[in-house]
Amino acid sequence: MFYPGFTYPAHELSAFSFSFEMFSVALKTGEIVHFDAPEPKEFRLWLRENGVRDISGKPLD
Repeated sequence: MFYPGFTYPAHELSAFSFSFEMFSVALKTGEIVHFDAPEPKEFRLWLRENGVRDISGKPLD
């Protein structure tokens, strides 16, 4: 399952963090990719709903 505008499907993702209005997403291959989501709360929800670990430790305002 893909998120609109994000290149990678959920099953390839391992973990993510959010800082300075940018998501850093760890792929299962070990690569880190960055994504500036137009709707950060929706993207974060999509990541969580797809079982991707949130390692940022802080809420989105």
